[in-house]
Amino acid sequence: MNNHPDQQTINQMKKDRNLSQATLREKRYREKLYSTPKIAQRNNICEYETVEEEFTAPNTIITDQIRIIKSQLPGLLK
Repeated sequence: MNNHPDQQTINQMKKDRNLSQATLREKRYREKLYSTPKIAQRNNICEYETVEEEFTAPNTIITDQIRIIKSQLPGLLK
């Protein structure tokens, strides 16, 4: 009644799949059919040129905000 294969069958299916994938990879490599690396497309929405700029921008903004609050703090405490 159970249509689910047993563990031994599952393991054999995994081995067969891995073997066929490895064979296909070797065949593609021999025939020079391997894919070219993907080139990142420019994001026209983002104002930052690089990922590093995008990560450092919030730190810069927070630093500027803290500097402004620090300069106004003596007047606020009076």
